[in-house]
Amino acid sequence: MGAWQQPSNADHAPQLVGSVTGYFLPDAPQTLYIWQVAVLNDARGRGIGQSLLRHLLANQAPSAVAEMQTSITSSNRASWQLFERFAQTLNAPTHVSVLFENEKHFGGAAPTEHLLTIGPISADALNNSTHARAVDGQEHASTRSMPELTLR
Repeated sequence: MGAWQQPSNADHAPQLVGSVTGYFLPDAPQTLYIWQVAVLNDARGRGIGQSLLRHLLANQAPSAVAEMQTSITSSNRASWQLFERFAQTLNAPTHVSVLFENEKHFGGAAPTEHLLTIGPISADALNNSTHARAVDGQEHASTRSMPELTLR
């Protein structure tokens, strides 16, 4: 799913300013694993990551997602903040465990990856925080900070 922003010059095509990718785990079909949330440097701090996650959940049946997971390294503070804030908006607990260890899995060549689980996520939380913000399959952010931002 992407977040597109119409440039101020109408002659230019919309610009992709953020995206989210994820999939449902085959062995846990109610667990939505978020592979990546990416937002352009110039567009950061405007809530695009939160909007993408809300919109992604808004496009699922309320009972389809019982929990959300992602993996994050210890040093990635922006991702920790994004997902911890998102868990708060859903009023859902979080749990952190080690997914891949630095030495054991990467031979010291990459940092340890932690698995962050958000959930259980209640259908009421999804309805209140996601579906209420989705309008006709598109969500538009405040024109003050993100003029003509469209998620699709």
